[in-house]
Amino acid sequence: MRAENELILLTSAINKSESEIKRIEDILSEPVDWGYIIGQLIHHRLTGYFMMGLPETCTKYLFKEVRKQLDLIVKLNKVLTRENMDYMQKIFDEFEKENVKYAGLKGVIFNSSLYELGMRRSNDIDILVHEADLKKIDEILRKEGFIQALNSDKGEASKKDKIIQRLHHHDLIPYYKKNEDFELLAYFKIDINFRIDDGKDKETLTEKVFDYGTIIYEENGYKIRGLRWEGHLLHLCIHFSREASHSLWVSDKRDCMIYKLIDIENTIRSIGVDKLEKWIKEVSQFDCNREIYFTLFYLNQFYPNTEYERIMEMIKTDKEGVDEIAILGTTDVVKRKRSFVESAFDLKYSIDFSNNDYKKVDLQ
Repeated sequence: MRAENELILLTSAINKSESEIKRIEDILSEPVDWGYIIGQLIHHRLTGYFMMGLPETCTKYLFKEVRKQLDLIVKLNKVLTRENMDYMQKIFDEFEKENVKYAGLKGVIFNSSLYELGMRRSNDIDILVHEADLKKIDEILRKEGFIQALNSDKGEASKKDKIIQRLHHHDLIPYYKKNEDFELLAYFKIDINFRIDDGKDKETLTEKVFDYGTIIYEENGYKIRGLRWEGHLLHLCIHFSREASHSLWVSDKRDCMIYKLIDIENTIRSIGVDKLEKWIKEVSQFDCNREIYFTLFYLNQFYPNTEYERIMEMIKTDKEGVDEIAILGTTDVVKRKRSFVESAFDLKYSIDFSNNDYKKVDLQ
């Protein structure tokens, strides 16, 4: 692996071993391409991970002006996250008061448990809600001034669009609220998930995950309800496997956003790699072995680990087709023509991000 890529991955990981810290020091003691590194950090939303994870012994290798700019991004991340989390805490408190069956997902949980504020930037807040409570959620959010819209600059979505979204996806059309008081965060955005994922039996899966339990995560001054760590990690695997195997995300490079895999790696590091085997057995009841295998397969390409390889051997599932991409609106699948790692770190492209054709995927 290219030294700069290895540096980014190791520095962004938590609970580093002594050998990993030594490797970071060794890489930085030789000339590296800082233009390449900075571009990767910005593209993959990793500036906070990198700056807050860089060993103190290595900060001397940062050019003064580069450090100032990267520190500024981290500070901005912290301000934006604090603004978002402070507001959302009020929403979550209202959910608790109204006995809504819900669980925060992804970023809102990382920012109230594992990460310091400023490390991770979230574009929105993801929440899993029991389908029976969707009307109650809608009433709470509308009372707060939210509307359902196809984009932040659009008005209320049509009834037809809402029905189509609910019939064909695991989440609703997003809720938006303009934030008039803070120009750095123009709007609040909430994604309401009513199923863990699309597909057969997912209603049953969501019910099982809720029944498995939720807990209150308390860190950085917040108290946010989320899935138990076993369910939280399972959802991260389901989420990653969906986005890394479908043209809806692959066509505009969203499948290869490395922070998603780093979040999974850091979650595993926080509970201990030695707990993985027990976790696999515990979550086997949810019948998501395929998604777990898929995730570990790609995680092992970024963070090679003999334990991941051993666990993958244990998992009972169809292990073919991990390099296939499903094409939206068709029954077609295409195969990746180069490795996921190569695609992730390749920032040479020309894509019209305003008008993607999700039925055509160029994997050259």
